[in-house]
Parts: sequence; structure tokens; C-alpha cells
Amino acid sequence: MSLPLTLDEKDKVADIIRILFSDNTIERKKAHINQQTIVALEMALNAIDKCNHDMKILITQLVGGSALISKG
Repeated sequence: MSLPLTLDEKDKVADIIRILFSDNTIERKKAHINQQTIVALEMALNAIDKCNHDMKILITQLVGGSALISKG
């Protein structure tokens, strides 16, 4: 069992949610932020990181492919 989040921790989590999801209503919901919120936020950050990595690979492949087409 983990300890309840401090107000400072809830503020920081709310800031991250506000930035990532443009959620301006999070201020009213801050009292409900808990460990489950953090787990969900970590999952979202991991998904964003994977998407970013996959997009870098895709763009590299597209740029490489366009170079072959222009030469060929």
C-alpha cells in the first residue's frame, strides 16, 4: 500500500496532464488524483514515447525511400 499523494505531487501530476492533454478542467479534479492516475499517466507517457520513436523510424524510411526514387 502506498502513501496518499501530497498536494505538491498532485499539483505536479495536474501540470503534466494539463500540458499533455490540454485539459484545463484538471484543476477541479485535482483532489481525485491518486496512484491509479499516476499509473495511467505513466502508460500514456510510454505510449507517446513509443509513438515518437516509431514516427522517427517512419520519417527516416520515407526520406530514404524518396532519395531512391529521385535517383532511380
